[in-house]
Amino acid sequence: MEFTIKRTIVKVYENDTVKILVADNNDFIEAFKDYNNPEKCRNILLGKKTKFRVVPVSDLSTHKNNFIYIFNDSTYLKYNRYFGIYNFQNYCAKSK
Repeated sequence: MEFTIKRTIVKVYENDTVKILVADNNDFIEAFKDYNNPEKCRNILLGKKTKFRVVPVSDLSTHKNNFIYIFNDSTYLKYNRYFGIYNFQNYCAKSK
């Protein structure tokens, strides 16, 4: 059920296991880090459209969804749609 989307990434949140790529339309793309290849990184440029192979996460919900992502104990993020990267991949975000 994976498909390709094209989004402009404007912000990145990161913790030990995941990066949240935030698009200009407030879509979230969750990318779990690939610890088998930590030196391999796909570069993305903030503010530039990028293609991602994803699976829908928020669309699969069978209950009421408040569209809030709990990033850590003190950070709650509101999103429009929520996707997961189809396979593990490290992302390196750079500013224009």
